[in-house]
Amino acid sequence: MGDWKTFANKTKELLKSKDINAAKEEIAIGLEKFSHQPNLLNIATDVYRALDDHETSLKYAKLLIIHHPKNWNGYGRAAQDLVELSRFPEAQTTIQTGLEKLPNQLNLLNIAAAVYRASGDREKSLEYAELLTTHYPDHWNGYGRSAQDLVALKRFNEAQEKIQAGLEKLPDQLNLLNIAADVYRASGDREKSLKYAELLIHHHPTKWQGYARIATDLIALKRFEEASRNIDLGIKTNNHPKLATIKSNLQNDIKNINLLCAMPRNTYPKESDISKDPKEKHSGKNGRDTFCFLIRCTHYKDPLAQQLRDEISKYVSSVNVWFVHDSDEQDKTINLISVRRFRQSVGIDWSIIGRKGWLFGDFCYYAAIHSGLNFDKYYLIEDDVRFTGDALPRLLLEIENEEIDFLCAKYGKRSFQSWNWLRKYSYSHPSENAEVGCLFPFSRASKQLIEYLFNKRMDEFQRFYETHQFTSIEANKYFSNDEAFTSNATHNSNHFTISSIPKSLTDRYFSLNTISDIGDIKGDHIIHRYCPNQKVFTAKIKKLFDGKLVIAKKQEDFKIEDFIYNICVQYAKHVPLSSDNIPPISEVLKLLYSKHSNSNFDLLRIPDFLEILSSCPNIGRIKTGEKLNDSESLIYNILNATIPPRVASNASIKNLNISAINNLSLLKIINQIHLPYSFEDKKLHYIATNSSAVDSGFLYMNQRADGKFLVTKELEKIKPINFNPKHLILVFSQGRCGSTLMSNLLRHFDITSISECDALTQAKGNETAIKRIIESFYSSAAIGSPRIAFKFRAGTCGYIKSYLKVYPHAQFIFIKRSRLDWAKSYSSKFNWSAEQMSKTYLNTFRCSEVLAKSNSNVLFLDYDSNSKWPNQLLSCKGIMTNLESYLSTKSKLLEEFGKDSQTGFIDNTKKSFDESEVMKFMSMKLPSYNW
Repeated sequence: MGDWKTFANKTKELLKSKDINAAKEEIAIGLEKFSHQPNLLNIATDVYRALDDHETSLKYAKLLIIHHPKNWNGYGRAAQDLVELSRFPEAQTTIQTGLEKLPNQLNLLNIAAAVYRASGDREKSLEYAELLTTHYPDHWNGYGRSAQDLVALKRFNEAQEKIQAGLEKLPDQLNLLNIAADVYRASGDREKSLKYAELLIHHHPTKWQGYARIATDLIALKRFEEASRNIDLGIKTNNHPKLATIKSNLQNDIKNINLLCAMPRNTYPKESDISKDPKEKHSGKNGRDTFCFLIRCTHYKDPLAQQLRDEISKYVSSVNVWFVHDSDEQDKTINLISVRRFRQSVGIDWSIIGRKGWLFGDFCYYAAIHSGLNFDKYYLIEDDVRFTGDALPRLLLEIENEEIDFLCAKYGKRSFQSWNWLRKYSYSHPSENAEVGCLFPFSRASKQLIEYLFNKRMDEFQRFYETHQFTSIEANKYFSNDEAFTSNATHNSNHFTISSIPKSLTDRYFSLNTISDIGDIKGDHIIHRYCPNQKVFTAKIKKLFDGKLVIAKKQEDFKIEDFIYNICVQYAKHVPLSSDNIPPISEVLKLLYSKHSNSNFDLLRIPDFLEILSSCPNIGRIKTGEKLNDSESLIYNILNATIPPRVASNASIKNLNISAINNLSLLKIINQIHLPYSFEDKKLHYIATNSSAVDSGFLYMNQRADGKFLVTKELEKIKPINFNPKHLILVFSQGRCGSTLMSNLLRHFDITSISECDALTQAKGNETAIKRIIESFYSSAAIGSPRIAFKFRAGTCGYIKSYLKVYPHAQFIFIKRSRLDWAKSYSSKFNWSAEQMSKTYLNTFRCSEVLAKSNSNVLFLDYDSNSKWPNQLLSCKGIMTNLESYLSTKSKLLEEFGKDSQTGFIDNTKKSFDESEVMKFMSMKLPSYNW
């Protein structure tokens, strides 16, 4: 059977031989026999870490804590696993618990510093590094970690002092010499960094780090020959792959610099010096030599690039559509240009600049004219741009005769605080104003501007080489991206002009956000960035949200909940949300949230929140980070309805199962998109749900069925909101006379038609409540039209004077029906008595009389002549405001009649009704309508 050591030794051997699955089986057998043995539990964490299964590793680390609370391994390993799982708050709590049990334990202090460093809290990491120095002065870790944290905090002098103190204690210690070189390098003192690199080689001649560091420092100082000799010596001593990479990069950079230095300064190569291409002038479909399209992509065979070429070729001759890709392949017979080859040909393909294809999109323009393409204008479009509707032909038509030199998306003023690229442009062009920016995925430039920008870029590279250290750190500070460079260089020129691509095409869906599906986008839009691959889509939104989070965390009042809700709104403003992308977005946000909070992410109800935003027609109006107007508002989760949602019972919060939410961030946003639900006990209750709740059926039923959040406000504390009362339509009727049909008809006039808002029913004649309720609809981003119609129940007719007093300039509609048919319908539907029908009849009749005597605009309609309704509505100035759409609107009205159930074709004689009550009602002496 053997003791625990047998299993431990065998598992270690299997791990060493990389047979991880066998190691997993062996440790499982060992733990069955010795379930709480500390060494086996330690090895178990090693096994599962080798499998990249940190959840299971964490399970064994927690068992170490439970069964061996005085052993540092459990706390340390658990904290490390939690860091790998990005659960930073839990990692911090775990390491703190360990240090309470084992104060100042060496390994735990090291891990504590690493935990807080991974969490982004360098100040706290520094505290633990200092404790290491205090309690373990003969250990290099404290000095090294302190110096690294001080560098990260840009406290360079303190970092130098700390590393010097460490080297006095531990002279020539390998790690400290490495860190010393890093400290002085970060401080900008390459000569001092070089000194420590030399010490590394002197005291540790077999280690590769010294040779790598000395070569890198010499390259920074542009002492290339010395760097080359040292790197060759290092390769002979220790043939580490890193040294081979440095040598390859150095050879590349020397070749490029020689080419750059040989290039003429500030002079674009003459056309006669460019190798001629037989296709240098191409005719488009209109026979004019005006423009070409350049598709920017990583490789021209990528499906996105090919699909975009096919889409553009519907409107532009295919011979005018070119690929400019960041790969080596070039073949002008298939309209293919290599940007990488272009960079190499002019000496600017430097290794110290990372992601050159991404950073320098403007190089695509230069590569095109350098390869011989000769047009007046060049469109540059990235492969993740798409067009919906007639966006592309419309754009080409609108800007066909525009003589603007540079057209780009979202052009305008930028600030140093919000856009770091301006700092880079200002650093490399100190005499110019760095103040504008754009989005570069789609742009158009004139040939003359491209030549000017090329000269300016080449001048940038030449000046950098002459006046700056040759390092990636310095290059990162110096070179601005395509957007900052092209917009500011053009803006600062005396000759060239710059403007935006028509905003109507780019305002809604053109941004740096990622869009996975464009199938449901209506209208003419230029889309960016399109990414149909779900895996890539998830990775891109994670990167996007991570970047936004880094910025948000710099704010003093940062709260992760605020960030989560606000980023949802910001994202939804530019991206159509759907059932396809809401789940991956929610998962990415859940991961971000778990890094900063131990609370349950599900309580935020992000999928429901995103669903609400997905249908919000005026989402652009939603403001985030705004002060809350109604500070005493309360917000609740709606868990479910306590009655069948579609029953005719009056709206009430008593019909909802709710739970309170203590989240001001959510309340701020929901306050801008909810709609009134009920008015009870002098309080208005609002529900946020999918905005389609107003499109059909009764509003209060839809809210009860699909409501997500409920907000409660005291009526007297709600502030009034101004709107144009001429945009208000109020529909009163007897009921059972086509008012629901009318509500549907009004929607075809670009009117948001609200069918039975129960809050207004419950307001009765309370004029303050009526105003606050109706104002709430006009202020809600859930309403898509500036004009709103309200269709009431018959009982509201009793309060017509209140509505006339509050909104005398609104458009009123009153609908009646023949007395007998009306009575049959009420009896059949509600089983009413003659007395009940008489009361409602008189109430609605008096309403019509009040309206007839008023000075307001009133349209009287007869259900028995509903075939006249389309023409009557089209002739009403308060309803038909767009005469150009007369014919199309009329067609829609007739179509609505065809599908409505109450268009006069109901044979009530075949339905059950109480004939005696109907006849009794008909025998009553009641006033008759005279119209």
